[in-house]
Amino acid sequence: IKKSEVNKIDFALCRQPTETIDSYYKRQVSKPDIICNGGFFAMSTGNTVFHYVDDSCVISTDKSLLDGIGITKEGELVIGKYNSLFRDFVSAYPVLLKDGNVVTTNIGKELDYNARRTMLGYNNDSIFLVFVDSYGYNFNKCRQMLQELGVTNAVNLDGGGSSRVLGNGELSTSYLISNRPVDNVVCFYLKKQSVNKPIVPETIVNTIYRVQ
Repeated sequence: IKKSEVNKIDFALCRQPTETIDSYYKRQVSKPDIICNGGFFAMSTGNTVFHYVDDSCVISTDKSLLDGIGITKEGELVIGKYNSLFRDFVSAYPVLLKDGNVVTTNIGKELDYNARRTMLGYNNDSIFLVFVDSYGYNFNKCRQMLQELGVTNAVNLDGGGSSRVLGNGELSTSYLISNRPVDNVVCFYLKKQSVNKPIVPETIVNTIYRVQ
């Protein structure tokens, strides 16, 4: 998605403790053009985990996981360590790429196997929402794919059965059969050419890179 086409990005809590992405979308008066699952949560309780901030309110804190991705108060998507300049923030688990370089870390090592993934990143011109479906990728394969796509900064978000994306309210992750309730979501609101005609990528589905 070209940065110039984005009006707003929002990291938002679902109805607590959890809610399906489809339900969240239907409840919104101003509906996001693209919506997907966000950060990790405790499956047993639905509680937000790691470090999560929504509209400058700290929902969950973890001082050992302050590296992640967030929205600044100016509306810019930035990967870095949490600070008070972020309006919204979610811990990366883990950070995959930073400034074009592979990030080597032990964070998330227990999840480093072939799995469905949800990844969020960017370069100078574009924002990338990347999903891996089917049999999945490990982190090294994810990093390689992201670099091939031209992504310079990227994080791993919640994945597995939580991975789901809607484009204009329609399901885009066709290989997924689950509709797991999640704790939080990432929403993209795109600029409008006119009242009734939003600017969207060539097709929403072309912004989702499916790997079988």
